[in-house]
Amino acid sequence: MSHFLSTEHQNKDVLVNVYQNIDKITLDEKVSDIFISSGYKVKQSSAEQITYEKGNYTVRILLGAFVKYYKFTVNTAVESNHVRLSIVRATTGMSGGVIGMNQVKKEQGRLSVELQKI
Repeated sequence: MSHFLSTEHQNKDVLVNVYQNIDKITLDEKVSDIFISSGYKVKQSSAEQITYEKGNYTVRILLGAFVKYYKFTVNTAVESNHVRLSIVRATTGMSGGVIGMNQVKKEQGRLSVELQKI
């Protein structure tokens, strides 16, 4: 059974999905599984949000689009009988030029599709 209800908001920097019939802890675990299985590592973690990072920023600066680098901040919040999941792009990809910006945009789209399967 899919818990995904709808995409409430999506633009180049933020993705907000709404889920039903799932608690915050379970949703956090499922989101973490998606990021970890995609090669991301937890960069920062607090009770409110988790920042996931994939790649090396320093090497990205040196080699540009030849090295992939992604960073997203995830926040989940319970609202009445729904759980709202916000994914905020924490890097623009500009260090990789136009190609790097497109890589980050495509990765955000891929994550959006994966998160809708929850």
